[in-house]
Amino acid sequence: APTSTAAGNGGGGDEHGPHTSGGGATDRGKAGPASGAQSLGGSKGTDSRKLFVGGLPQGTGEEQIRNVFAPYGTVEEVHLIKPNPSSESKRGCCFVTLATIAEAEAAIKACNGQVCESLSSTMPLLVRIADPPRT
Repeated sequence: APTSTAAGNGGGGDEHGPHTSGGGATDRGKAGPASGAQSLGGSKGTDSRKLFVGGLPQGTGEEQIRNVFAPYGTVEEVHLIKPNPSSESKRGCCFVTLATIAEAEAAIKACNGQVCESLSSTMPLLVRIADPPRT
């Protein structure tokens, strides 16, 4: 689980590079998010259960991500994005979809800006509602 830190920057992540699938089974035909108010990221077209996680250490795997977010709810999907080898930044990022909006909000509150020792990280994670897909 993440631990508190006094670091000043928000981590960040390189959103460019080859995309690789995390391999988790997903039913994309499901209805939208669980009922309830969308207090975070409730803009049109945004799945408020889907989080962007930046600042991951190089070599972070899907199982490690699932273990970080499991205390906050059911992790439905993890999509890892590997860092671009030619980039100066060797930090990775991923998208994590939780079962409910409340679980996603709890994960943001607990993890955003925190150093995650279970990932052997020295930089704080950036955890927020994912932007809607670009068209």
